[in-house]
Formats: sequence, structure tokens, C-alpha cells
Amino acid sequence: PHKLDDLEELKRIPILDKETIRKNYSSLISGFRSKHSIQLSTSGTSGERLSVYTSPNQWFIEQAAIWRQWSLAGYRFRDKMAIIRSYSPKDNEPLYKKDRLRNWLYISPYHLDEENSKNFLHMLQIWKPLFIRGYPSSIFLLSKYAEKFKIKLRSLKAIFTASEKLTKDYRLQIENTFGVKIFDHYGQAEITVMLHEWDDHNGMRNLSYYGYPEFLPTDKKNIYKLIATNLHNDVMPLIRYDTGDLVEIKDKEMNLNKPVIKEIFGRNDDFLLHQDGHKLPSVNFYTYFSKLKEVKRFQFIENQSDLELRIQIDNDVSNSSLLEHIGDEMMLRFGKKVKILITDQFVQNNDGKFLAVVKI
Repeated sequence: PHKLDDLEELKRIPILDKETIRKNYSSLISGFRSKHSIQLSTSGTSGERLSVYTSPNQWFIEQAAIWRQWSLAGYRFRDKMAIIRSYSPKDNEPLYKKDRLRNWLYISPYHLDEENSKNFLHMLQIWKPLFIRGYPSSIFLLSKYAEKFKIKLRSLKAIFTASEKLTKDYRLQIENTFGVKIFDHYGQAEITVMLHEWDDHNGMRNLSYYGYPEFLPTDKKNIYKLIATNLHNDVMPLIRYDTGDLVEIKDKEMNLNKPVIKEIFGRNDDFLLHQDGHKLPSVNFYTYFSKLKEVKRFQFIENQSDLELRIQIDNDVSNSSLLEHIGDEMMLRFGKKVKILITDQFVQNNDGKFLAVVKI
């Protein structure tokens, strides 16, 4: 067999997309190495679920890369950090919880209405976190309430964002309100490449020790398709994986070997409205549905008065119990009954892409 002498020779291999992975799933997994592997799942911005396996060694590198970025902002182990993501309290559970080992405070991103946000902000004033980490849209909402109620968090040193697109408006609002800089981060559950913002805050750069990116030109100036290869996952290596994301490279940094990423497209999530009118970041629902193996794809259709949830499920699944479970969860999150439709018909945009949230 031909040996690759240079990573550039990866271009001899066809591009791998999600549909090819699903059709050839078992053949992409190394049975010998999968014994102690870690399964990661994502429903992605397309709303279609995908699971991958990785090695413990890759997971260590993943965590080290994230903590390395935090250290650029001055983070040290057990520094106080408020985290507005990954926590979904059940009925009668508190809207926040403490990780005492790491000294982190998790706040529910599902309950950022005016009253709760005001309480969260007062609690953070007393607790005095040095850092906030979370979804850009969740931190944006919290910053709007901090501005409204004139609440200052003077203990903060930096803010870490990930999992959603950080828009210019979000950054301006958050940084002006809290008076600290944002360190933005890009990664995927598919663990192919990782990009993050450094302490110069001059765009995002690829971590070359983590993964190998390729940038395929589109018909728009400076806009490229992000194709990625992970360098450490020997359980389920995704080679030349089409992430589905587009990136904009800075005009003056057009060296595609070491580009500076100005903006990432494809993850700009709309809000969904709670019954009482406050906004819910849709990325929270990607996390929820990624854990439901029965659901192959989901999509919210929202207009001014109604909300419909479309789901595609495995044929062998019993509909009644699953629908009851999802219905209860939606009621918990939205404060109202959500119409649920089992279907394989989904709304597509002009590019033919399935969107997880559609506004009509």
C-alpha cells in the first residue's frame, strides 16, 4: 500500500460526508481498538444525529487543548467558573448546581427569563466567579439583563464561548456589559479539528497538533468549506471529513497552511420562544436530541403563535412512550404543549440544507 509521506497527500482520498459515515458505519470503526473507546454524539445544526467513537488518548488531548486556551486567559485549576450550558434540571431540581471538585457553578440555560436571570446575576455577584463559560446566545441574554438591572460582575477576568456562532453583535454586547474579553472556541463532537481564539483576539487559528484542516474554495471571496482530519483518533478516524461548516479567512492572512479565521458560518442558531416570551437558545435542543438514539432527525417549525416539532424515528421504535417522553420534556422547557409530528418531511433552505430551526 502507498504510504503518505506528507499530509498534503491526504487529498488523494475522497471527501467523507455524514451520509457515507451512516451507510458504512461499522467498517469505519476499528474493532481491535474500540474496546475502551468513548462514544460521542451530536445532532448538529442539521438536526440529524451522528455518533462517533474515539480513544481515551484523543479525549485527553481534547481536554488539554481546551484547558490550554483557558490558561491564556489566566485560568488555573479550581478557579471559580460559572457555566451556562450542559445543565437541564428536572422538576423540583434547582436551576443551578455546584461542581465542588472543579469549583464550577452550572446554571440552566433553559431558564434565562427576566426573574431567574436577575437572581442568577445577584448570586454571581456574591459568589464572584473569575470566568464565565457557555453558549454565546445564553451569555448574551444574561448580559442584556445585567445591562437592564445595572448589575456588575467585577470579579470577571474573561469569558469562554463555544458550540454556537459568536456574532459581532453578541461579542460587542457581552464584552461591553461585562467589561472583559471573550475567548471563542470551535470544535465538534466528531472531534476532527479544533480552532480557537488566542490572547491577541485576532481571529481563530487551527491547533496543528490536534487536527489537519483543508479549505476548499467556494464561489464567494475568502469563504471556504472546512474539511478536517483528526490526527489522534485511532478508533474511528474520520479522514477528510466534511464538517458542513464554512469559514471566512482574513484577507491579509490568505496562507491556507496557517490561516487566521475571521468568521465561522453554519452554526448561527435562532432562538426559540418560551411560553412567557423569553428566549431559549436552540443549541440546548441539539444536546437533548443527541442523547435520544431513537430520533434520527428533528426540526422545529415556529411561527408567531405556534410551535411544531418534527421528528424522524427508527421504524422499530414504539411511538407512544417516546412521544410521551418528548412531549413532557418540551413542556418542561417551553412551558406549553408542543405539537409533535412523526415524519420524514422536513423544510430545507435554498441550499438544500436541513435546518434544525425554521421560522415562518
